[in-house]
Amino acid sequence: MNKGSSVRACPQAAQAEKEMEMLLWNYLVRLIRRWQAYHRTYQELMRLDDHELADIRVSRGEIEGIARDAARSVC
Repeated sequence: MNKGSSVRACPQAAQAEKEMEMLLWNYLVRLIRRWQAYHRTYQELMRLDDHELADIRVSRGEIEGIARDAARSVC
């Protein structure tokens, strides 16, 4: 390999590294947003008493699953 081709590869490697870093940050942001959606939904539903939950046709046993679904819906 000649020296000129390795010099040209460095900008490509740097660009690939930046892209990987952005993918990692995007993944972390998505995880945080999903956790927030789960936590917020779970807390809001747990604050309701059994009568209020019955009004919206939700049982206490369903709250965790509903919160998980809310988290999955976050992009």
